[in-house]
Amino acid sequence: LVDDHALATLRSHTALEVLSVNNCPLISNNGIALLDNLTQLTMLDLGFCERIGDASCATIAGFPHLASLDLRMCKLTDAGLAKLSVLTDLQTLHLGTCEQISSAGLRHLKDLTKLEVLQLDNCIEIDDDGLRWLERLTLLRTLSLRRCKAITDDGIRLIANFSRLRSLHISKCERITDDGLLNLTALSDLQHLDLR
Repeated sequence: LVDDHALATLRSHTALEVLSVNNCPLISNNGIALLDNLTQLTMLDLGFCERIGDASCATIAGFPHLASLDLRMCKLTDAGLAKLSVLTDLQTLHLGTCEQISSAGLRHLKDLTKLEVLQLDNCIEIDDDGLRWLERLTLLRTLSLRRCKAITDDGIRLIANFSRLRSLHISKCERITDDGLLNLTALSDLQHLDLR
């Protein structure tokens, strides 16, 4: 299994652009800190590495060319998101099941205006107020809010302003009603809608 020691061997690969260590439970913040010189990374997948938390975000923030970042199921809080706010070239961001991220923390995403894909599934502390911080993300094409149970019709009204949205996942958002869904008629480019 890949662990922090294995990551240390990557330090000499300073031209590395893509790194995926998805679902490597032995990787920790210490291992990510060893990657601080891989500043050419454009894609980093740390999804399901449950020992990674806010401390790793300081290292990740030093990767100025990142376009895609996957932190699903990592132990992130709003403080970690604050460190990531400098990654203004991000186009894809996966934060699903980062259950400690709150609506207030989403304010740190407001300047990531190149985002096209944002996944917040199972971020149970996110509500309609949090979605207000995303209003500047006008390039969003995919938004996933599965099981964000605090989202209501008010949140759907905000989402209806993302005119480029093609894919919306709001399954298990139990406070959204038929009336709220009527707002989605404004999304003329919508191709995929998940309501299951």
